[in-house]
Formats: sequence, C-alpha cells, structure tokens
Amino acid sequence: MILDEHSSATAEVDGKKQELEDIRAAIQETTNKVLEEASRASKLRKTVDDTQQQLPSLNEAKKLAASSRNFKEARRLAGEIKELSEQLEDVSAQLQQCEETKKAMNENLDTMNADCAQLEKLVEAEESQADEKLMQELSDLYAALFVEKRRAARRAEPQQFLLQADFEATEFLLEQLCVKHDKPLPSPPS
Repeated sequence: MILDEHSSATAEVDGKKQELEDIRAAIQETTNKVLEEASRASKLRKTVDDTQQQLPSLNEAKKLAASSRNFKEARRLAGEIKELSEQLEDVSAQLQQCEETKKAMNENLDTMNADCAQLEKLVEAEESQADEKLMQELSDLYAALFVEKRRAARRAEPQQFLLQADFEATEFLLEQLCVKHDKPLPSPPS
C-alpha cells in the first residue's frame, strides 16, 4: 500500500525525467548544429579574407597594365576583379546569414539550458518529496513492526516469522532511502 503510493508519485517523476532526457537530447543536437554553423562561418570568413587580400594586388596589376597600354590585359584583370568582387559580396552575405543563424541557435540553446535546469530542479524536488513521504511512512511502519515483532516473539506467536520478514523488508527499503538521501537510519523504539 505504501509502495503503491510511492510508485504513483515516482511515475510522475519518471515522466518528467523522460522529458528531461528529451530536452538534453535536443540540447546536444542544437549544440552540434551550432558547431557546424561556427565551422561554416570560419570557412566563409577565410574565403572573405583571402578574396579581400587578392583584390588590391589585382587592382595594382590592372593599373600597371593600363599604364603600359596593355588594354587587353587590363580588361581581363577588370573582369577578374569584378568576378571576385561579386563573389566577395555573395560570400559576405552567406557569412552574415550564417552568423545570424548561429546567434539565433545560441539564444535557443540558452533557453533550452534554462528550461533543462529548471526541470532538473523540479524533478529533484518532487523525487525528494516523494522519498521523504515514503521514508516517514516506512519509519512509522518500522517502529510499529518492531514493537509488534517483540510482542509476538515474547508470546511465541506463529505470525512472528511474518512480522520478522515484514520488519526486515521495511528496514531494507528504509536503509536504501536513507543511503540515497544521506540520512541516518531511524532507530527502533525502546
């Protein structure tokens, strides 16, 4: 009877624990996506930097070609500069989008972590409350069984062995809960 009530209370806690595991899995998945976006942003940033370093030397080469009246080469370099500039704009736009996506994911991750921490506290509190209630009920039963066991042993009643088994089972459960919550085992009444 006592354990049935505790099982009912822990079933609710188990449901919340499953929800907690789902949130943790979602956090891990989102973290992986953020890392992928960060890697992508790093590659895009390198492409932007490389392109920006190429443009001044190409502009200088175009000026030299034009000043030496090599208009064909100047035109080719102008086309290459234009192509690189368009690529730079495109890659810069991709980088900006990537940074915005990463920022949104990080904000989502912060919210998920806060929700997870709050749910962890709730699960811990509910589990502790259910265990405290069970410990109190088991302590009361433990004391009652101890008294009843002593009385039955003095009278040599046949049920003394059943009482002994109930007492030992109750003591075992109580010990498990006490160890879990780092509490001392209640002493039987004198």
